[in-house]
Amino acid sequence: MVTLKLKMKCLKNDADEWNDRYEETILELHKKNSLSPVEMSSSFPDCEIISAKVPVKCLRCGHMFVADAEIADEQTTELRDMGLEIQRVIEYEGKCPKCGNHVSFEIYIWEYPPGFLEEIEVDHSKGVDFV
Repeated sequence: MVTLKLKMKCLKNDADEWNDRYEETILELHKKNSLSPVEMSSSFPDCEIISAKVPVKCLRCGHMFVADAEIADEQTTELRDMGLEIQRVIEYEGKCPKCGNHVSFEIYIWEYPPGFLEEIEVDHSKGVDFV
């Protein structure tokens, strides 16, 4: 199972010229296995992903921690009937805070139509399991 907590900057519905037009929110996503659909707490139209937090477990010592991953790449992959399909790459490379084991992973997410998560795919991981 993969869990992602995406920090988003979203346009406020009640924004006007006198107040802040954006607010931050957290969108939590779950993918149980490669055949299951993505479970979302909500859609995210008019939002931009700022960062991602991914709970992981070190394969060397078993320590569980939250990896502060980065949005490494974003690209439009295809123009489809309901708009653009967007692919984002979430990457992490670092060390286990307990034992110093080198850990890394790369996760792809696809958004289609805009504001709705279509798929999460773990491309590779080294030294960690997802929790």
